[in-house]
Amino acid sequence: MLPPDAAPVGGGELTNPTPRSGARRMQEPALPAQRPDAGVAGSLGGLADELAGTEPEYPVFSGTPGKINDQMGSQTFPFVPARQFDGAEVGRLSLRAASHIGANHQHSGIAREDDYAFARTDDEQFVVATVADGLGAAQARFSHMGAYWASRFVTRRLIAHYEEHRNWDIEPTDVAAKVSQQIMKTAGILVGDDTPELYSTTFVSLIGRVEDATFFAFRVGDPTVMIGVDGCWHDIFGSGGDDGTLVSTATDVIPSNNPKAARRIWDKPVVNAPVLLMSDGLSTVLERDGAASRELLTALAQPPRTLDFMRILGFRERGAHDDRTAIGLWWG
Repeated sequence: MLPPDAAPVGGGELTNPTPRSGARRMQEPALPAQRPDAGVAGSLGGLADELAGTEPEYPVFSGTPGKINDQMGSQTFPFVPARQFDGAEVGRLSLRAASHIGANHQHSGIAREDDYAFARTDDEQFVVATVADGLGAAQARFSHMGAYWASRFVTRRLIAHYEEHRNWDIEPTDVAAKVSQQIMKTAGILVGDDTPELYSTTFVSLIGRVEDATFFAFRVGDPTVMIGVDGCWHDIFGSGGDDGTLVSTATDVIPSNNPKAARRIWDKPVVNAPVLLMSDGLSTVLERDGAASRELLTALAQPPRTLDFMRILGFRERGAHDDRTAIGLWWG
């Protein structure tokens, strides 16, 4: 069980790095309890007040974006790491997260456009995890910022809803609409330009019940959730929406005035099997390459060490040049 005063971590900030010299073992970061006065991974500062119902004068971040350069607009955030990783344990649930820059972005000097965030509820009954995938398009030159904000804003909004209402009576499309407004407002303040297309991103969020190993997820766009069972990966969105109809949100993004979200409920306990939220940089590889899919399933049969999860996710694959991000969950 995590201590109630665990320091907020996630979204890639390495809180206890191992020095290059010395023999200290890296400490697994603790997953923070999210309260109205606590920030999600990446520190939302005063934005927590807005989610708690009090409109702040302006949002406060732990860092300040650098000067915008139109020629290299994707570098507005001055220090976007090429790779990042996190991990946590909550009751019977193990969580690992990692993000890798794709070869195309690395060779072109463009920032990684994927991001993620995760948190647990204050009663430790649920975990919320989000993976966001910025749109790789010329008109979305600040999509890495959209992904950064979307992953944190969605996660924080879901946590805040539960801690206020003690239920998950939410409408995914409404969450996406409110997060869209929040991204545009924040962009207008910090960047000075709230044009939605500049920050286009997709995302997938999962709310997992710690005790009984069930979850539900929703998404805007093509990030997805896969479960590794029966020797292969099963895409939970592959069979459509809750009513069994085929639902495609592959072309939808936020910010948007009319976002569309698809939801799936998984009410069968998932025990001793990996559940992965992922950007399309990973899902497309698993869908087209049977050998890579099987090898990854073998490597992730049990929760690896946090650093090993990042290394496993960074496997080389011919033709796979996109950013690659995933959050893995294992119920013991």
